[in-house]
Amino acid sequence: MNKLEKYRIKLRRFIVRSKKDGFLRTTKAGMNSAIYKNVKGYIDYKKFNNDYPQNIIFIAGFAKSGSTWISNMFAELEGFDQYVLTRWQTRYAISWDDFITTDLYPGCFQEFDKRLAVIKGHTKGKKKNRKILQDLNMKYFVTVRDPRDKLISSYYYIKNNSAHWDFKKSKKLSLGEFISYKLKSGEYEEQVIEWLRSWKNISDRNLMILKYEDALNITTEFLMKSFNHLEINIPYEKAEQIAIKHSFQNLTGRQRGEEDLSAFKRKGISGEWKEIFTEEHRNLFSEIGEDVIEWRT
Repeated sequence: MNKLEKYRIKLRRFIVRSKKDGFLRTTKAGMNSAIYKNVKGYIDYKKFNNDYPQNIIFIAGFAKSGSTWISNMFAELEGFDQYVLTRWQTRYAISWDDFITTDLYPGCFQEFDKRLAVIKGHTKGKKKNRKILQDLNMKYFVTVRDPRDKLISSYYYIKNNSAHWDFKKSKKLSLGEFISYKLKSGEYEEQVIEWLRSWKNISDRNLMILKYEDALNITTEFLMKSFNHLEINIPYEKAEQIAIKHSFQNLTGRQRGEEDLSAFKRKGISGEWKEIFTEEHRNLFSEIGEDVIEWRT
């Protein structure tokens, strides 16, 4: 990608953001990202780079699987910040599609050679994506969540986002109707189940599967295991501080299980599907996703 193409992408992203968030707010955010964040990133790299075996922490996860929450916690490591690959920026800015293309490409991480970067995407376990990661010999993560809970979470997420590609169709449906529609249409299998299958049984010593449920229930131990995978040694107390800072209660002001239907962090629990799925829903899901459930367990 040449410089002209990069500037074109940035301009398009700015226009889209301005329409959504307003010119002044977008300008301020852009200045922060283009100047302050980058300058701080280079300074932090020089200061802390020798503390870490690798300067990139890459996380692949499907939408509403906890990847945003987990990447926020990883970014608490001293010197690290969150970034988006240049080729993905416009897609993130203009699309509410949960599964926009976030394939890796040769040299994709080179723009962050001098920064400590946490990067996440809805990247599938395609052979070409895995090969890029393997060639870099880089430790990385895939976040997964019980797809039945994800289906419920998606319903409320879509209903609160009028720009979402599935909003018009979904807003007319009750939760039960939404679940039936997604499972019967084949759409959910194509979008979510196949995404999970793409990472199923991958043999790669650099890959660690992160379960949303583990992060939710034993957050400090979850973080310690994740940092150990990266060969990063931090005190248990530091991991505990990060866990507390990013707990559902601290982030929302609500207790886990206390629901806010309009919030991105709606309820903060796992296993909700057990109370909501009807017998029909259970049977429909078993037909398309039982192998994924067995793999995740």
